[in-house]
Amino acid sequence: MYSYQFNIKVIGLPLLAAKETTEQTANLCLQLFHQMGVKDVSINDIDIAHRVPSRNPSNRPDAVVCKFVRRMVKEKIMASRKTIRNITAQQLGFSSEIDVSHLNIYDHLTPRLQTLLYEAKKFKEANSFKFCWAKNGSIFLRKSENSPIRKFANMEDLNAFTQG
Repeated sequence: MYSYQFNIKVIGLPLLAAKETTEQTANLCLQLFHQMGVKDVSINDIDIAHRVPSRNPSNRPDAVVCKFVRRMVKEKIMASRKTIRNITAQQLGFSSEIDVSHLNIYDHLTPRLQTLLYEAKKFKEANSFKFCWAKNGSIFLRKSENSPIRKFANMEDLNAFTQG
């Protein structure tokens, strides 16, 4: 789980080529980060960036896992990730016909945390909670803007909350 703290997952990033190299993927990530306004990220800050196949095959491009050398760089990217909505395909060097409407950045979660987040989101929908998110190896739920934040580290925590 410790090594996941250095990673982000980029969803919806178009493919450059059928056989995209890790260097091409890293440079595409850099271009994305610069368009997001994080200008002080360089290729030396990225350990590796590569595509990971989806568990559920679709016509969308595979997600990119980008591993950073320092967590401080990752935190800068995560802090400005809301600006990703304003990025166009042309800004990334693609034609305007390319769809980037699903472009987003998330914390890269372990399979256990992905399952916990999935279950927490199901609980959120079933119980009219407004917020559900993952951060720093934990899952959080919040009923409304003014309600307390509930933190879950494992399924036992979530099950105890749902039961009580």
